[in-house]
Amino acid sequence: MSSAICNFWFIYIAISFLILDKSDAAELSDQFIPTAKPNCQQFCGDVSIPYPFGIGPDKDCYFNNWYQIDCNEFTKYKPVLRLTGLEVLSISIDGTLRVNNPVTFYGLKEKESLLVPNLNGSPFVYSHSANRFTAQ
Repeated sequence: MSSAICNFWFIYIAISFLILDKSDAAELSDQFIPTAKPNCQQFCGDVSIPYPFGIGPDKDCYFNNWYQIDCNEFTKYKPVLRLTGLEVLSISIDGTLRVNNPVTFYGLKEKESLLVPNLNGSPFVYSHSANRFTAQ
């Protein structure tokens, strides 16, 4: 009988620690979110730029040229993925990079055609499940 009570208290204490860990996780999560490398700019406007992305020109701040982000007066301090020219809206820790991509259409004249940015050779692909069309 006493071993049953001892087991009950052990389980109760273990569950209490799990509950505390989950509640503390929300407070501590900001400390563990990937960030920019040391001595590298972490934000462009209100967009967090975690490594492997980084703001140039320091090549140590990003993994390679595909991950270089421009953030300057020319881009109006909005992050722009340098090699694609696409404005970065957010970078999530699940590996999703959201960009502002112009509406694409094919017209009769060369001037009327906007083409999808070419991602061949890049580490990026368009998501089939998260592609959204939003009009403002």
